[in-house]
Amino acid sequence: MNDDIFFGGKTVLLVEDEAFAAKRISKQLMALGIHDVLFAASLEEARENLDAEAIDIALLDVNLRKGETTIELGWSLSAENVPVVFFSGFNAQEMAHATRGYEFMEKPVSLPRLKAAMLRAMLRAPSLAPTMARTKMAGQEARQSG
Repeated sequence: MNDDIFFGGKTVLLVEDEAFAAKRISKQLMALGIHDVLFAASLEEARENLDAEAIDIALLDVNLRKGETTIELGWSLSAENVPVVFFSGFNAQEMAHATRGYEFMEKPVSLPRLKAAMLRAMLRAPSLAPTMARTKMAGQEARQSG
């Protein structure tokens, strides 16, 4: 599958307070065709990014330094139909109460899991699901006729 069909031109908010992890995830996003990544290491930086630019999807490390969590930020973004993927060094069972059924990945994040979680989150977002379905069908039709 051509990842640019789903991910090309998307703007991602990546909230991660560990520089090494942020760099690794950024490289994975580039491999998916995403080149517009807004980085934040704190909730304050995340809000500044959100005030400055619209985003298409949010990747949120649940626990940040200084006791900050991104849970409420994720809930508010989801309420605005922004797809949200939470991730953490804690396992999914430990985080289930906080992430309330949202897409969740354990660290370290692998490219296949990142891609799958982002696609599922995008398909769940009411404003994106019909567009993605049409794009997917158009891609399949092009392969069949080509």
